[in-house]
Amino acid sequence: MFRAPLAALSLIAFGTVARGADAPRPLVPTHQVKLNGHTFTLPEGFTIELAAGADLAPRPIAAAFDPKGRLYVTDSSGSNENVKVQLEKKPHRVLRLESTKGDGVFDKQTVFVKNIMFPEGCMWLNGALYVAAPPHILKFTDTNDDGIADREEIWFDGKTLTGCANDLHGPYPGPDGYVYWTKGAFAKQEYVLPNGKKLGTRAAHIFRATPDGKNIEPVMTGGMDNPVDLVFTPSGDIVFNTTFFQHPANGRRDGLVHAIYGAVYGKDHDVVYDHPWTSPQLMPPMTHLGPAAPAGLHRYENDQFGAEYTNNIFCCQFNMRKVSRHVLVPKGSTYETRDSDFLASDSIDFHPTDVIEDADGSLLVVDTGGWYKLCCPTSQLVKPDVTGAIYRVKKVGAHKERAKPKPLPLSHLREIALTRDPKGFKEALAALRSPDLHTRRLGAEALGRIGNVKATAALLGALTDERNDRELDHALTYALIEIGDAPGTRAGLASPSPRVRRAALAALSYIPSGLEPKAVLAELDAPDAAMRDTAWWVAGRNAQWGDELAGYFKTKLKAADKLKPEDRADLANRLVRFASSPGVQKVLGETPAANPAAARLALGVMERSGLKALPAAWKLSLSSAIASEHESVALLGCAVLRAVPPSEQDHTDVLTMAELGRGAHNRPRTDSERLALLSTSRPGTVKLTPADLTRALKALDRNATPADRFLATEALTRAKLDPEQFTTLAAALKTVSPLEFSRILQLFARSADEKVGIALVESLRQSSVRLGVRTEVVKPILDKYPATVKVEAEKLYAELAAARKDETARLDQLLSEMKPGDIRRGQLVFNGTKANCIACHKVGYVGGTAGPDLTRIGGIRTERDLLESILYPSASFVRSYEPVRVVTKDDRTLNGVLKKDAPEEVVIVVAADKEERIARSEIESLAPSTVSLMPGGLEQQLTPLELADLIAFLKACK
Repeated sequence: MFRAPLAALSLIAFGTVARGADAPRPLVPTHQVKLNGHTFTLPEGFTIELAAGADLAPRPIAAAFDPKGRLYVTDSSGSNENVKVQLEKKPHRVLRLESTKGDGVFDKQTVFVKNIMFPEGCMWLNGALYVAAPPHILKFTDTNDDGIADREEIWFDGKTLTGCANDLHGPYPGPDGYVYWTKGAFAKQEYVLPNGKKLGTRAAHIFRATPDGKNIEPVMTGGMDNPVDLVFTPSGDIVFNTTFFQHPANGRRDGLVHAIYGAVYGKDHDVVYDHPWTSPQLMPPMTHLGPAAPAGLHRYENDQFGAEYTNNIFCCQFNMRKVSRHVLVPKGSTYETRDSDFLASDSIDFHPTDVIEDADGSLLVVDTGGWYKLCCPTSQLVKPDVTGAIYRVKKVGAHKERAKPKPLPLSHLREIALTRDPKGFKEALAALRSPDLHTRRLGAEALGRIGNVKATAALLGALTDERNDRELDHALTYALIEIGDAPGTRAGLASPSPRVRRAALAALSYIPSGLEPKAVLAELDAPDAAMRDTAWWVAGRNAQWGDELAGYFKTKLKAADKLKPEDRADLANRLVRFASSPGVQKVLGETPAANPAAARLALGVMERSGLKALPAAWKLSLSSAIASEHESVALLGCAVLRAVPPSEQDHTDVLTMAELGRGAHNRPRTDSERLALLSTSRPGTVKLTPADLTRALKALDRNATPADRFLATEALTRAKLDPEQFTTLAAALKTVSPLEFSRILQLFARSADEKVGIALVESLRQSSVRLGVRTEVVKPILDKYPATVKVEAEKLYAELAAARKDETARLDQLLSEMKPGDIRRGQLVFNGTKANCIACHKVGYVGGTAGPDLTRIGGIRTERDLLESILYPSASFVRSYEPVRVVTKDDRTLNGVLKKDAPEEVVIVVAADKEERIARSEIESLAPSTVSLMPGGLEQQLTPLELADLIAFLKACK
């Protein structure tokens, strides 16, 4: 990147940010340029040229200049091998490129580093090149300036390397003299902070350290998968880009983020729960990017493109095949952006990974090409032969001389905060009275880091200003947490301002011995909605207060039928947090089944409670529910028994009492209820009658409703099938929906009968079934059967292997034969019960969450990609939806997506409507799986026209 030497940057920042009405319109007329096999779209008045072709840098990833204008480029070998193999082989390299003619076209290449682990960023600093090569940041020095590094040092060791190698990106020089880098993934790292405290964290972070590698501390915490690049505004604020800032929904996923000190950002999952939040919600992004897979980021530091471009942020969007432009506009104590495309290519293999500024003010755009697949399934096809290049974007008539950005001094408040300088206390305190919210935020950050209790009253006072935005409120609250003055902060609880009381509650909840339950309980029904939310959020983090809340919940449940749906949902969510409390368990158990609204609410809470054993207080309530004249209540009662396992005696007692209680109405059981009752037993314990099996197989048919298919699968999972029943089930596999197929197939691991094995192999060899089968799934099952079965199984494996070899040919054939589809009909297919895509995937606000959000899938996938993902869902996996395989100590095998990975338990999504909670103590092994949760063979359920319509609908989702 174009940066001044660190010594200069320790005291300055360049340029200014466009303010208010002075900010330019982001949309400008564009034109197209054909170059190097691409048709590029860029603003009128700009040109693009090839700065370095594939002959010099075939697969470039990131780049940085040294003071002599030589360009250092990390270059991939094209390998997508397991990252631990890459760490051993070190197959990649670092190049040094030079323009010997001085015309901006690089024509000389030297291999600066011959072998390196997968490089994920580089920086020139004080005579050396620093490269992120997980788990290390390496420092390379060329002592004789021959273009070949002769000294390699480990500058930083993160000690973690996960499957996607997103443990580390960077490093980046800061305007404060520190070096910054990012941590993604969710492997635990441990540090000793400058204040002597220990930090153990699985969250994502931005870290910083002094150039000697000391004084490491985090400056941003989040639950995102992969924070990548970062830049600094002229005032020293950090803006970074990241994937999976939130759980994908409504087309949103990745983002640009203004990193506020001490803030905790998305996505929301367990890795962020051990870090202090300042409100019930995680902090928001500055800009939503959708499924962009952002990579390189750069703040344009001079005026060669025109004054309207100065301090604009340019962001590489790997998936979207473009570089976007973001005009920063101050808003309160933070920023908003005006967004547009700056450079886009029509090629599906254009994948920009870095954008940097040359000394003349032109921009270099690094296109890595089509080689990368690891954890990034924009296309399931690996294309190491599709090479990249480095392009130069210039403004017509500009770049006549070396750019000379004008320096601005870095805010003194930042220096006070960075050094925790107690001498700066008065200046920081005065900043809280500034009319500028940005300055107030910096003052609050400085006061928190200084830690003087004399600031408490002033911080509480600053919270009374209704002009405060969320970012400023956060900074003030976080300062209270850092100072830790419990008595002083308690004074805020008596404030007439809900804003002050909210902040005081939040801060005290993290200060040792700072908060008593009565202070929180007093605010549960506060008139101010945000105050109520804060009180409930604090209360919810203190499950031990449940007994004190029991009376409150009892009153609310009695009036459940009078509550609005959204209020019932809020009440249920709050009850779940206290379900471990004996007092709350009693309240739930006493909720009468005669009140259907209250009963459904209470039963739903019981089902979601996550308890490991059925409380005695629930037995009578469950028996009444299962005996209910309302089928929906009875089904919910059964759902509780499935979710919260009772002892064998409790199970018998509940069902016996339920049958006795049915005399009041004597309504015949529906087939769904009968299956639900069977599903309440422990796995492998229920003997099915012929009528039970017939009912289950009928409900399991691919044409049955999803709810009935689920109940049938649950019933069969609990069944103790005899060989004859297993044989019947094997014959029925051809009619089983792909969505349930995997779980039904796993049942055959319980048998070793020769006839069952032969029947299973025969069924799996049928073409309509075989397409949904993978060898790595079925072989462990069939290996338990006698030798005669294994001999027949070899024929199946050979057919499966041949089918895998023919995958590309089959894909090409289907694509060539596919007629244009109809978008509206495709929407019906997506929502219909045959494919039932909506059970796992959202489009807009509607759909399940077991699979990736598809709201904008058409913008990043071609028709071929979409068809490939339907035919071969296990070819590659979307980030955050990688499957895992869990084997328990009682020999159960579960394949699904890891939803929760906590020290005490894991939660696995095994189907669209099924989760499994497994205690850590019960797990024999947990490892990545090669089999997607999305079933194969879905196309067998659809006609060619329906498949074409579905592809057309997905392609229209942009």
